Amino acid sequence: MSGPATPRRRREDTQTIVSSTPSQKLKDSDALSNYTLGDCLGRGAHASVYRALNLATGETVAVKQINLDSIQSTDVASIMMEIDLLKNLNHPNIVKYHGFVKTHDTLSIILEYCENGSLSNICRRFGKFPEKLVAVYIYQVLQGLAYLHVQGTIHRDIKGANILTTKDGLAKLADFGVATKIAQLDDNSVVGTPNWMAPEVIEMNGATSASDIWSLGCTIVELLTGKPPYHNLQQMPALFAIVNDDHPPIPEGVSPVVKDFLLQCFQKDPNLRVSAKKLLKHPWMQSVDNSRNHVQTTAKYDDIVKSVQMWNSAIERPKPDSAVKSPLSFVSQKLDSPFKPMSDPFLSIRQFNQTKRSQLQLQGSTAKNNENWDDVFDDDIAENLHTLSIASPTPGQNNSRPLNFLGPDSPFRDDDTADYSQDLEGELKVEKLRMATKKSSRNFPQVLRPSDITNIRQESAFRQVTSLKDYTEAENNEDYSDLFDQAEQFQKSDPSLQIKPPRRRSHDSNNYAQDENDNNDINDLSDRDDDDPFSAVNGFEDDAGSGDFEANIERDRIAQAHQRVEALVENLNGKDKELIEIATELTSLLSDLPELSKTLMRSHGLLSIVEILENDNEDAVIESLLGCLNLVMSQNHQAIENICLIGGIPVISRFATKSFPITIRCQAAEFVRIVCGSSNLNLQIFISCNGLAILIDLAEEDYLTHSVLVDHGVEGIWRIFQSQASVPRNDLSRMLSSSSVVESLAITLYDAAAVATPDSQVPNVPEMILSILFHFSQCDSYVKERIATRTIFRALFRSYPMLSSQNQLTLLKMVKNLSSIPSNFAVMQNSNVIETLVHIILQSRKSDTFKDIASQVLHTLFNICRLNKSLQEEAAASGVIPLLQEVILKDLPMKQFALPILCEMPSAGKVCRKLLWQNDGLSTYLYLTSDLYWQVNAYDAIATWYLEEPATIEERLCQPSYVKRLLAGIDESKGDALNAVLESLEKILRASRKISAALPHDSLFTRAKRRLKTSRPIVKLNLLRVVRIVLDQYPPSTAAIKSAGLDKTIEVLATPSSPVLVRELAKEILMITEKPAYPMPRAPSFHKQDLLSRDCGTRRYSGLIASPRVGRRV
Repeated sequence: MSGPATPRRRREDTQTIVSSTPSQKLKDSDALSNYTLGDCLGRGAHASVYRALNLATGETVAVKQINLDSIQSTDVASIMMEIDLLKNLNHPNIVKYHGFVKTHDTLSIILEYCENGSLSNICRRFGKFPEKLVAVYIYQVLQGLAYLHVQGTIHRDIKGANILTTKDGLAKLADFGVATKIAQLDDNSVVGTPNWMAPEVIEMNGATSASDIWSLGCTIVELLTGKPPYHNLQQMPALFAIVNDDHPPIPEGVSPVVKDFLLQCFQKDPNLRVSAKKLLKHPWMQSVDNSRNHVQTTAKYDDIVKSVQMWNSAIERPKPDSAVKSPLSFVSQKLDSPFKPMSDPFLSIRQFNQTKRSQLQLQGSTAKNNENWDDVFDDDIAENLHTLSIASPTPGQNNSRPLNFLGPDSPFRDDDTADYSQDLEGELKVEKLRMATKKSSRNFPQVLRPSDITNIRQESAFRQVTSLKDYTEAENNEDYSDLFDQAEQFQKSDPSLQIKPPRRRSHDSNNYAQDENDNNDINDLSDRDDDDPFSAVNGFEDDAGSGDFEANIERDRIAQAHQRVEALVENLNGKDKELIEIATELTSLLSDLPELSKTLMRSHGLLSIVEILENDNEDAVIESLLGCLNLVMSQNHQAIENICLIGGIPVISRFATKSFPITIRCQAAEFVRIVCGSSNLNLQIFISCNGLAILIDLAEEDYLTHSVLVDHGVEGIWRIFQSQASVPRNDLSRMLSSSSVVESLAITLYDAAAVATPDSQVPNVPEMILSILFHFSQCDSYVKERIATRTIFRALFRSYPMLSSQNQLTLLKMVKNLSSIPSNFAVMQNSNVIETLVHIILQSRKSDTFKDIASQVLHTLFNICRLNKSLQEEAAASGVIPLLQEVILKDLPMKQFALPILCEMPSAGKVCRKLLWQNDGLSTYLYLTSDLYWQVNAYDAIATWYLEEPATIEERLCQPSYVKRLLAGIDESKGDALNAVLESLEKILRASRKISAALPHDSLFTRAKRRLKTSRPIVKLNLLRVVRIVLDQYPPSTAAIKSAGLDKTIEVLATPSSPVLVRELAKEILMITEKPAYPMPRAPSFHKQDLLSRDCGTRRYSGLIASPRVGRRV
């Protein structure tokens, strides 16, 4: 079934190995002859899956055949041992392993057959799943996953393709345990399908049961949307996004309960993720669990397909025309809905009035307990009511009865007879007062005298209600002094609290009377004979009488200057020669007397200058007027705003273009600088007048020939980014990055850095350029990609030595931000960024800023080199390994960036491993095994290095000191880190008999005994695997198990109360320890009669252990 095997494979693996469950009834040595292979169900890099028929039982099974030509024997043995354990698992939601058959060139794994295929195939054929159907499947997946985790097994590859379904709609997890071991045979396995990988798996921190929960969340997204998370990204960018993003994107339109479920799965910290058992209690899963009590949750395949098809057709179906409403009808509906017709819109108000009147009649004058702010003034009003007198109506009004303009159903109508006689006796309450209003003075004109003011003030508040018009107050009759009677005691006690109303100069008699009355009421405003109104200006007597001749001349000169400015402004309509003379004279006057700028503005001189500049004039006229205008704007900030508001920006800024002489362009650039340095409002107006284009033209000039223009252009762009304008910085960066201004700024940086001088008020040009570029690097991915060019990187690093230390850090921060986009890696590699950064950090080792520089550089290298083998090799060739070791051994703060780079280098290639050996990298890794946070990475690096080049480091690892450090991790590891450490140690021991023999077995088994007391099944399983491998590789170590007392602990684990896999593995170890150990053979030899299982009811395959009967390994 495959090509010819290699000579080594033919020599070592010439026999057939069989391990199966009793249901398969394999009785022949040629076990594969019991199966007839049918059509191919799937094909991968190392294996193909076929539908097969068991000729002995008639059962349809699935057979996965793995080609062994390119697989090492140790890897094959590991896979067989894993399958031999997994075939003991039984659960309705996992695919059953029936066993395997190994020949000289293939390994055939026999699996349960699921006829309906995977969920990904159903989704691909029929479309996205509805949430309800996804919940049914995920509920079953969680049940199977919880069972695997209890047994100490991590799936490691959960996705839609590995969830198979039966014809009854039952979901089953497939490829658990073995799939990962097969995937690890490929060097690019980590990059194979990253969309479902958890961040800790990508960062090589070890897979845990929480990693399966992350993958489960990605599978839910896959079923709901038809695509996994980050499906639109390539492999490297997807890996980068998984590690850097807070969580994968949540699909739009999902229900809140599903969103919460996904967020539980996508916790970045694996310690915060909820277990599979607890997720079964989530409300989304509880809805499925509750339905199980009433109906069956699984469905037939045809029903599932129909459900999926109906869901997708409903999504894609357009809305009917009748359901589409025009915007106008929608707005009309929104506006009309709150005002639906009612039988009586004022019914509630009328009922309120009637109820209130009833309460007043019952309570009378003693009703003072209600919480009503009007009651505060009841006492004062009652006292004043004794002095009230009703004013006589005007001649044109009926005295017998007030006009009734209120309808019978009006909510403001009082049904009771209006009788205010009792109210005048002091019994009127505030609720009745609220129904009255004062008459308008315009309807009742009267001749007022000062003596009438008091009575009018009292009468105006208690007029009878005669019409709706009476509810409006007179504009000239607003007096609230009676409300402040209670405050008079405060005014008398503290004169500073007295109210001093302004004087009114109106000729209106009412106002005059009111002013007179107010003046009478306020004592502080009364005239006194001894008051001197000019006491404050008595100090001028000396000056006025001194006859200072020079001061008088100066005042006269200033007055003449003001008159001259006004005259010059009036003459701003002559010929070009006259305009030049006027502009020159105005400039001279403004230079001598800056306060004349107000006179120029008051005389509309700014508008006249702008109107002249709109026309075609000689260059000398334009230059003179621009110089005068810039002088005014620099002296008076109000002039800047006036220029902006009268439309002067587009008129003047056009003179900054290349079509005008350099002198005019410099004046226009000065105008732009002044505007950009003013308020945010002026800056927004400037941007709206195409100001960015003007700034780009100025900044793109040659700095060596037109430095002034470049300075003003750079400063203008810098001002825009520094301001708090309403335009988002990201939008500004997008507009600017579309031009070539970014490259021009990077090139200008070198020339400007050579001549830069520090300025305390305004940053110098290099500092402003770096600040602008740093803002670009903080924007979105689009902007970062646009500005990451080879020209920019080379120009930046060319200027680096001439920059100040602070500007150097800004440059390095910008490069770090650009390294966060994987699409920039190729450009950075072509620009020799890695080599340059390593050179920079090596040159700064003795400087005071070493820690700051190293932090930025190592962070950049971490972004670039992570998960990229070619860039890791380039960094190693640049000499970064000694630097990383120094940072790690000195425990510097940037250690968190150095460690991942160093620990990934053994898998990068031969160049990295050679340089690691030259710099004693193995000692560094062994030193890190005692670091609780990085020991997982260190063990993985050692295992990877050994598996790639065993001959190089095997001798070093066999030394007692190194072996001692390897075993120390068993004691020092905690939590999930112990699982990862044991897995790495398992790889090393399985591949090297020499290291297994060099271990201090008593110490190893004592540590294992102590750690087996844990309650975590996965820890027990991994510890037993290590013990099993040591026994297999070095049989004399059997005696050490008994001397350490480990056999008693294993006997307890072999009881039925232990998880299935732990129990079966413990039984195997006990079988080995109960048999005498024989000397280890030189090479393994296989015999067919010893490899065929005679009793298929129990596990008969001895796998990698020594056979005591014949003294050979099978």
